[in-house]
Amino acid sequence: MKKILIALTIIASFAIFQTASAISGTCSYHGGINCNAGSDWDGSAVCNDGWRDSSEQYFSAQGCMDAKHYCTQEEYANLELKTGIAQQKRELDDLTAQLNQVPKITSEQTSAELRQNAIKSLGLSADIQAIQGNIRLTENQLMRECFVLGDTRFYREQKEFLDSLQKQRQDISNTVVSCPANATLNSGSCYCNEGYTASGQGCVTYTQNCQSKYGQNSYGDKSSCSCSVGYEFNSTQNICTKTESKFNIPAKDKQEIEMAAPKEAEGKQVKTVIKNIETGEIISNNSIIAPSVGEANNKSEPPKKQSFISKAFGLIKNFIFNIFK
Repeated sequence: MKKILIALTIIASFAIFQTASAISGTCSYHGGINCNAGSDWDGSAVCNDGWRDSSEQYFSAQGCMDAKHYCTQEEYANLELKTGIAQQKRELDDLTAQLNQVPKITSEQTSAELRQNAIKSLGLSADIQAIQGNIRLTENQLMRECFVLGDTRFYREQKEFLDSLQKQRQDISNTVVSCPANATLNSGSCYCNEGYTASGQGCVTYTQNCQSKYGQNSYGDKSSCSCSVGYEFNSTQNICTKTESKFNIPAKDKQEIEMAAPKEAEGKQVKTVIKNIETGEIISNNSIIAPSVGEANNKSEPPKKQSFISKAFGLIKNFIFNIFK
């Protein structure tokens, strides 16, 4: 019976040793730890060959922690309170102390003493193993949350740094480059605003750009230029000229002549154009309308006497002419 009790005590001691050394195992026989794989469900490390039964704790592997961003001490303390891991560790310390107080096995111990010590050791060992498992799970959760907080702070600081650097570059660019009116500075270069186009060293409206090419009687948009109403491009397409109205007026000696106005318009000055059809030369812009075509051709010839009917017909003719003039 004494041998059996001694054997139980040895088994209990072996279990304690296994528990104590569980966090010191490695993936050395499985190609090392795969840090990119993260931790397994119980917080243990995953080996490079895929093996998941390692006793190595992922968050205890220094090689995997080098690239991690830890939370602050204040954040870690808050996580300890949140997860209750501090209380679990105190319970573990208390159980370990009780186990250490169990008397060591000696040859002088009686069977009753051996049995009592073995039972106590086995019970404490089971409690220690259970609480150690809980602590590993809690530590796994705590470290995950700690790294999330650390990563969040790291990337926030990185963004703030890059934004600050970009602003400094922009400020430097603004002091070096000065843009003209209706233009905006972007990445060290000037760009015309919406509704404007580059012309020379500045930005002008689309219509101003067209007028600089085709004259004041033109306008334009982003894609093309056009002549204003009443104007058209000349034969060389380099300027907008006024559209001319062409009339087929009978000419004498290849010249346009003045049309006789009604007798009551005699003496009034009107604007006429006498233009040589062959040469296109303008002869006169203003003239005095002659009383009649006959007088224009031969002023020395005395007017003929008209009958009453002729006079009446002439008045009606002049009246109708004035209406449709």
